[in-house]
Order: sequence, then structure tokens, then C-alpha cells
Amino acid sequence: MKFTVTDLFSGCGGLSQGFHENGFKIKYGVDIQEDFLKTFAHNFKNSKTLKLDLSDNKSLDELEYTDVVLAGPPCQGFSLTGPRKLNDPRNKLYMAVFDYIYKFKPKAFLVENVKGFITMWKGEVFEKIIPLFFFSELTFTSKNILSLEKCSL
Repeated sequence: MKFTVTDLFSGCGGLSQGFHENGFKIKYGVDIQEDFLKTFAHNFKNSKTLKLDLSDNKSLDELEYTDVVLAGPPCQGFSLTGPRKLNDPRNKLYMAVFDYIYKFKPKAFLVENVKGFITMWKGEVFEKIIPLFFFSELTFTSKNILSLEKCSL
């Protein structure tokens, strides 16, 4: 049996591609950008694409359980090359991942973002995320953070 995957903030499906190549069934690609979803649909013809505003947690009602959730939430507010504004509304979109986790309780999840997601504003945003694990059935340790700098990529 193949594990099923939902890709939130899917873009064209870069995260999904790696999972697909390793035998996972990509069930949903979710984004707010129509052009991204057209590309995702081309790349994953057996998957369903959904144009959803993930800042509204009611949008999750359009989805169903999958074994894994992937997410690459917008990083402009955290990027060293972006505007780096603490109050950028996109900075809170990562909460859609936790809303999904609380609602569907997937077996696993992966969130990808830039280094600033952890370090910006003295780690203030990341420090707010850690307690969210304690209100779910998930566990968290710093070992779950993987830096590509250490992967010889």
C-alpha cells in the first residue's frame, strides 16, 4: 500500500516530486496561485489540485485525510532577501499546517522553509511554533531540524 500525500502551498510540486519518486501517492496539491496549480496538475496527472486560501482554516474542509502532509509555506517574511517584516501576514500561513495536523492527524509531516524561519527576530516565530507540538499527538526535538548545509548537497 502506498502512503498518500497532501502538499500544502504546493507550488509546482517540488516537494511532492521527491515523495512521488519514492513511491508515495500524491493525492492533493493545494495552493492559491492558479498558474502554480496548472503546473502541478501537469506534473501529477493523477492528483487533485485545489485552489484554496489556507489563511482560512475552513478551506481544510475541502480536503480529506492523507498519511503525510508536506508544506512549503511562503517565506518572504523570513528570507534574508525578502522584506523581513514581523507582521507580514504570510508569516502566519504555517499555521495551516498545524490546522491540518490537528484535524486529520497524519502519520508524518514535513515543512520546508528558509533559515530565517528559525533565526529571524531572535527565533521569536519559531519559539511560538514549538509549543504547538505539545497540543497535538506529535513529538518534537531539535533533531527534527535538518539543514541542507550538513547534507553535502
